[in-house]
Amino acid sequence: MNSIFKEIQKDMDEFFDHIDSILDRDPDEVDVITDHFPEPEPKCGMDELVESLKKKFPNHTVVGGN
Repeated sequence: MNSIFKEIQKDMDEFFDHIDSILDRDPDEVDVITDHFPEPEPKCGMDELVESLKKKFPNHTVVGGN
């Protein structure tokens, strides 16, 4: 099953490389799409709780926060 995902990833990488070449996109170009976004809002108590749970349980997935 894992080989299927690797093949899909390889196909997607080739596809996007092809699209980038059509668009004459420089592979070293850095996307600056988010430069115009405002600074993130201050963290709330829930964000701090989620971060502390991530540190406390590093081998588990903790969902929540920003």
